[in-house]
Amino acid sequence: MINQSELLDHFDHNRELILHLTQVLEDTYPDNMQKLEQGIEEKSFEEIELQAHSLKGMISNFFADDLKNIAFEMEKKGRDKDDSQLDDLFHQLQKQLPQLVENLKIIGNKNE
Repeated sequence: MINQSELLDHFDHNRELILHLTQVLEDTYPDNMQKLEQGIEEKSFEEIELQAHSLKGMISNFFADDLKNIAFEMEKKGRDKDDSQLDDLFHQLQKQLPQLVENLKIIGNKNE
């Protein structure tokens, strides 16, 4: 899920910073997910694009390319006003974001 070597290199092995940014992610992504879900329910494609773009940016910081690609796919669907598979993609994000946070905490708390 996470390219750990790229993550550590990017943050110069500063695990405290990784933990801090993980906490920011954990504190903020639920609000984005709630707005994304509401956008899907209301077929508000502008909201879908905006929230998926925000999530993609947050996820990008952690070198979790598979998850970033899911958010990017949702962003494109919002831009293209395409509601196909939005529910499936949303549920993938909903399932995998907590796993990302937990994996980041493990990485951040490891002693080298």
